[in-house]
Amino acid sequence: MKLTVENLGVIPKAEVDLTKSLLLFCGHNNTGKTYLTYFIYGINNIYNIWSYEESFEQYISRYRNITEIQISLNTFCKEYTKQVTEFYSRNISSILPTLFASHNNLFDSTAADIIIRSSELYNIILKQLIQDSYKTFGIEVGISKQINSDFLHITLIHESSKNTFIARGEEDEEDIIEYIINRIFNSILTKNTFIIPAERQGISIFATELTLDKNRYLSQLLKSSRSHSDELLDFSRENINRYATPIREVLDLVADLDSYSTFDSPYSDLADELESQILKGSIAINNNGKLGYTPNGMTKSLDMHTTSSTVKSLSLLTFYLRHIAQEGDFIIIDEPELNLHPDNQVKIARFIARLVNEGFKLLVNTHSDYIIRELNNLIILQSGKEQNKEEFDRLMSEYSEEYNDNQLLKKEDVGVYLFQNHQGEVNVDKINVEADGFEIDTIDQVLIQQNQRMGDIYNSLF
Repeated sequence: MKLTVENLGVIPKAEVDLTKSLLLFCGHNNTGKTYLTYFIYGINNIYNIWSYEESFEQYISRYRNITEIQISLNTFCKEYTKQVTEFYSRNISSILPTLFASHNNLFDSTAADIIIRSSELYNIILKQLIQDSYKTFGIEVGISKQINSDFLHITLIHESSKNTFIARGEEDEEDIIEYIINRIFNSILTKNTFIIPAERQGISIFATELTLDKNRYLSQLLKSSRSHSDELLDFSRENINRYATPIREVLDLVADLDSYSTFDSPYSDLADELESQILKGSIAINNNGKLGYTPNGMTKSLDMHTTSSTVKSLSLLTFYLRHIAQEGDFIIIDEPELNLHPDNQVKIARFIARLVNEGFKLLVNTHSDYIIRELNNLIILQSGKEQNKEEFDRLMSEYSEEYNDNQLLKKEDVGVYLFQNHQGEVNVDKINVEADGFEIDTIDQVLIQQNQRMGDIYNSLF
């Protein structure tokens, strides 16, 4: 799935491949990285609220009370992409003012297109069906291509008896048929989108206070004279919706942590890893219903405002992984290096790769040379594993305390984009990711120049 956008903030044009498991945005300040990040956040939320029940029921009705399931993926993909494209064209422009908490006329010239290729859908669908059908129903999915056609032929196999049969319309099999059709739709839709913004430190501390202020304001508004309702409505729009949607939704989450903490995510082990490797303590809801931090070796929980900047920076990600995260979620992290020492920046790069290998999709904005270098190391190791297994095994043994297989990155799963200002115009350039990684020239140049200056200064003075 490819996103093309024009005239978004300072960005005249950008094209991003949204099928990548890890999207990396790099570049100078004030080149539109956050704008494009929020835009992607917004279109994923549109995708999630899209109601496809009518289309779903249309497909289900075709396969009730029949002897086998035979779905033309070509036909399905054409129908589906047409529906999605039309939906986006109707809705994208309408969400922008709310998404960015800005005036409508700011986006008068903004245009966007979503391009979904049938071949991409075909591969995604097959991958998801093959991976998930056995987990869910203990069945295997067989694929057969017929002459002059392209069909998905579902064959259900009972693992216990090894007997092969075709799905039929009896009541006990109808759930399986419905699951398979539902999985086809859901395999294309991004699930939850969770953003960890650069403002996360302030949000962790002040979200409750900001929500209380809003409630007090609304109470006063309700007590006000109805004769000035239009003026009050305009005033409320100006003063309540002061934050972009991603910020506002994180504020709402932090203000309601108690409700979220009653759920257990299947990825709580990842929260444990983050706590043990970087935080050196645990994150949990304290008696006041707020996030608290208990350092290793202590029993008393510290309020967030008394903790280190590292704890404040990573507390939301830890809470999300323990209580909210679900399979296939899309995680956006703005500046993961925020307040981290270089050794922890290296660790967070490995943790990002770990999340990718657990099935999450990620978009990361970063200025960190440490993170970029370490992601390159993980790409190079994976490439070396495929090309020189013997030397790879030796390196993994030598660096056994540093690297695990579940941290390595396939180059084809990574999309890198460089935001640069050329003579007053911002360019968003796709950077090639090869077996030996990728280069971000704007960061490399700064390091080279700094090393040259240091050498000149030292040699001249000493």
